[in-house]
Amino acid sequence: MRCKKCGAFVPDSDRFCSQCGEETGIAQGSQQVFGAQTPQPTAPPVNMGKAGMSKKAKMALWFGGGAFLLLAIAAVMIFLVFPDALGISQTAKTDTEERKDNSHGSRDTDDEDAEDAVDETEAVAVEAAVEETNGHSGFLDEKKEDTAVATEAPMFASDMVIGVVLPAEDGYYGLLAEELVAQMTASGGEIFITSSYYDAAKEWDCIESLIVQGTDAIILVPVADIPLPAIEMAQEAGVAIVLLSDNTDESVSAVGHDYETLGMMAGSLCMEGNVFVINAMQGLAFSDTLETALLDILEYSPEVTVLGIEYSEFNLDKAMVVTEDAMAAYPDIDTVICLDPVSSLYVLMSLDAGGFEGDFICFTEETTLEDIKEIGSDIETVYLYFAVSDIADALFNQLLDMLEYGYYDPQTTYVSPQMGIG
Repeated sequence: MRCKKCGAFVPDSDRFCSQCGEETGIAQGSQQVFGAQTPQPTAPPVNMGKAGMSKKAKMALWFGGGAFLLLAIAAVMIFLVFPDALGISQTAKTDTEERKDNSHGSRDTDDEDAEDAVDETEAVAVEAAVEETNGHSGFLDEKKEDTAVATEAPMFASDMVIGVVLPAEDGYYGLLAEELVAQMTASGGEIFITSSYYDAAKEWDCIESLIVQGTDAIILVPVADIPLPAIEMAQEAGVAIVLLSDNTDESVSAVGHDYETLGMMAGSLCMEGNVFVINAMQGLAFSDTLETALLDILEYSPEVTVLGIEYSEFNLDKAMVVTEDAMAAYPDIDTVICLDPVSSLYVLMSLDAGGFEGDFICFTEETTLEDIKEIGSDIETVYLYFAVSDIADALFNQLLDMLEYGYYDPQTTYVSPQMGIG
C-alpha cells in the first residue's frame, strides 16, 4: 500500500510509514486470509509465582493422582484374583495369537501330538505298573526283573488287520477269542480268528492262509513246540508275529504267564498249619516253576508243615481220587493247595463232599470262576488266575510296539496273576 502523506510504499503489515512516520490507520495482524481459521480465545496464563503452583492446585493434584493410583491398584488385584470379574481370562488367547497358532505347519502340529501321545502312553504305563505293584506288595519283592505288567488296551489304526491262531475255539481259548475281538472292534481294526484244533499241520496252514490274506500281524498260541519255520515265513512276508507261550525263543516276541509270582502268592497265603499240595504234572515247566516258588515261600514259615505233594496230570478223575485219598490219609489237613488250573473245580467238589473244614487255595482258569462260586461251599476259597483281559492287553501292546513304533527287538512280557475270594 502507499502512504497517504508521502506516497512511499508501505507493507501491509506495517502500521507506520518508514519514510515519514505517518500512521497507516490499519491495526497490525487484523488482515484476513482466505481459508484461514479464526483464532480461538485462550485462557489467561496462570501466575506460577516464585514458589510454583498454588497450595490449592497442589492439593487438587495430589488428591487426583492418589485416587487414580488407588483405582489402578484395585483393578490389578481384581484381575489377579478374579480374572473373570473383568471379563478377562488369563489363559485366553487373542484373535491375533489364535491366528498365529493356526498358521503353524501341519508337520509341527503332528509332531507335537505324537510326542504328547507317547508321553501320555508312558505315563499311563508307569501308573499301571505302580498300581499293580501296590496291589501285590507282599509277593513282588523277589519278582523277576524282566517281568512286565500289561497296560491299557492300545488303539490300532482303522485299517489294521490282525489274524489269530488258537489251539481251540471253546473253553479258555473261546473266552480269549471273545476278548480279542471285543478289544479289536473297539479300536476300529479288523481281526480274523482261526483254530488249529491242536494239530501242528493245521497250525501251519492257518499261518500261511493269514499271510496270503494280507494280515498286518498274527497272534499265535502254539500247539506244542514253537513253529520257528512258520514264524520265519511270516517275518519274511513282513508280517509281525507275537506268541502267547511260556516256552519262548530269544528270536521271537511273546507274552507269558508269571507263574513264579503266582506260586509265591499261594505260599504267602499260608501262615500256619498243615498243608497238602496237588500239582498238575511233575517235569512240566510251568508246574515245576509253580511248585518251586510255592515251597520257597513256605520255607520261610516255620509254623507251616507240608504233609505231601501229589499230581493230578490234568485228569479230572485222578484229581478227585487224589483229593479223597489225601483227606483219608491226613485228617488234620488245614489247607489244600491245587496248582492244576484244569482240575481245581473238581478238587473243591471233592473237598466239599468229604466235609473238609479247612481252607482251599487254587490256581484256576477264568472260565471256572463262576462255577467255583456257585458251589456254595462253606470252605474258605482263594483263587488265583490270569485274566484274559490282561493277556489280550499284553498281546496287543506287543503288536503296537512292532507296528506303530517300529520296535522289533524280541521281548517277552509276563502277565501278573489276579486274586479273588470265593
